[in-house]
Amino acid sequence: MKKQLDPHTFGSAPAAIYLTLILNKQDEPLVTRKVSRIINESRKLLNDVVDSHYYSDHMSTSSFAKLLFIIENNIRESVFILADKHLQDLVINVLVGEIKTYKNRTQRAARIKPCVDRLTPEGQSPMMIKAVPGKNEQTRAQRVEWLRQKSREYLDRKGKINTLY
Repeated sequence: MKKQLDPHTFGSAPAAIYLTLILNKQDEPLVTRKVSRIINESRKLLNDVVDSHYYSDHMSTSSFAKLLFIIENNIRESVFILADKHLQDLVINVLVGEIKTYKNRTQRAARIKPCVDRLTPEGQSPMMIKAVPGKNEQTRAQRVEWLRQKSREYLDRKGKINTLY
């Protein structure tokens, strides 16, 4: 009896659900373990860097942005242990989608920084601007629903059957 992964094992985004569907269909435990290891190790690294930036004053937003770039490149290189190009692309989509959220936040913080520097009284050091969620930013559930809608529209446009939701 083969063991099936829960559709939300790697997340709620369409790419994560589709990745789980493909892994269940292939039923290759070694490949599933490799994919799981890549995703878990990458998420752990990403979460550690995010926590370091959010909860300490030791990492600037520019350093955080550079580390996100390094992590993204590391992810793109680490998937080459997977023989299947389609699986490589799905793993990259799942992980890079998470990184894009933080990249957008760093860009917003970089746009705010000059204003904060100008308003800082002379003789005081400017306040550190962190790449935290904005007040108008979508919640995770809203973002997932937006991604699902985009996926549905794409499948409709291509004339494909929507088997994910």
